[in-house]
Amino acid sequence: MKQIFETFNYQALLEVIEEQQGKKFMIQNADLFYLWYCVQRKMVNENRQVMIKYLRENQILDDSRKILKTVDRYFRFRSTFPDLNESQQRRLDRNNKYLNPVIPFQKIGNRMLGIIDSNKESYSVVDISEARENTVAVLFKKGGISWRNNNLHPFEMKWILEHNKKDLTKKIGVLQ
Repeated sequence: MKQIFETFNYQALLEVIEEQQGKKFMIQNADLFYLWYCVQRKMVNENRQVMIKYLRENQILDDSRKILKTVDRYFRFRSTFPDLNESQQRRLDRNNKYLNPVIPFQKIGNRMLGIIDSNKESYSVVDISEARENTVAVLFKKGGISWRNNNLHPFEMKWILEHNKKDLTKKIGVLQ
């Protein structure tokens, strides 16, 4: 699933490049940008042999000559590529949490609730109905709930409790 969302982010990158440099440039260099993106997102190490193996094993490129040519071009132009800074990496990781929630977002009353993985210790129940993140509850992986919104309707609270017991128990063993 993570690979699907990384592909989604890569497609957005290609759209930006196409907008800035034109479709022809983007198409001619899509393989190079993909390899750069994989290195930046730490999907593959910046090592010639590892890159070749990654491209071949994941069937990203099917021709050995094309694989070698792409890796050679990567190292030739590496100094001209930008590096994704830590803030940009965090933003991409955060986007992946919303695109791949633990419990998918759904309309519950007037709210759009979903559950995302916050950190090692908890999940966040998030309301995105106002086009911004609003954490309404925190579900601790060891058990327990911390309510962060006093204005929840009883059926919204019931939805949170049901998912805490039923769905998250399967994933992590939370008991309520």
